[in-house]
Amino acid sequence: MRCFKETVIGAVLSFTLLILWGDRPEAAEPKESLSEQEFIAGNVLLTLYHEAGHALISIFDLPIPGSEEDAADAFSVLALTEELKQGEMSEVRETKLDNYLFATALYWLVMSEDEEADPADQPGEHSLDSQRLLQHLCLVYGSDPEVYIDLPRDFAVEDRITSSCQQTYEQTIGGWENLLEPYLLGDLLAVDKLTVIEEAPDPQYQGYRAWLHVHGILDEFEGFIENSFNLPTKITLRLKSCGEANAFWDPQTLEIILCDEQVAEYSHVYEELQLAK
Repeated sequence: MRCFKETVIGAVLSFTLLILWGDRPEAAEPKESLSEQEFIAGNVLLTLYHEAGHALISIFDLPIPGSEEDAADAFSVLALTEELKQGEMSEVRETKLDNYLFATALYWLVMSEDEEADPADQPGEHSLDSQRLLQHLCLVYGSDPEVYIDLPRDFAVEDRITSSCQQTYEQTIGGWENLLEPYLLGDLLAVDKLTVIEEAPDPQYQGYRAWLHVHGILDEFEGFIENSFNLPTKITLRLKSCGEANAFWDPQTLEIILCDEQVAEYSHVYEELQLAK
């Protein structure tokens, strides 16, 4: 049984949780730091998996019960936790995936700070960031409670992330598996079904664009799509400067759009975490 590698929590975590959920036990001190590269990589990859969830729902007309946004959030977590549960991978890979999951939880935590207290006042397609954080933590914990035994305590949500999350995880992964089973690649040969198109970025984002290649994020996403699903047609991942932080699936053009500003936002949030230590 692998051991969960603790990452950045620090003073910002306990401080933010006091804002969200009142006087909670102080978060544990981290054993090692989560690097900016890991933080950005994890959030970019799970963002791409989230949009892939939308793409699959759209392309295969999947009958998703409830919120499609919540389903896509869950899909992004399942993509990593199911790889971790398969085992037979290097410790370096295990640590990287654990850190990616933790990085996204930290992002939702920071984004929760400016929310209104009453969820009823915030209608919209997406759940509140605090709700997205709790769903994320519940699925990660539920995927392997023994490995992630300290996760509820680290985020001071022991009364919300409980043993019931294991059932939540099993129901969620079971639902996605039933929907996607007819469309899995299986024994078929992987074929080129994802095209990456890069529009010229705003000069201020050139470094972020180059960083995606250096760290292999685009290759990892392409491999996941082409080795997992029997897509009936090609889809596109388009990188562009949009004028705002965003990422989305366009069902008309069959494109996942990743805005340079969204990648930059992850870097800015990481800087906030460092300043708050």
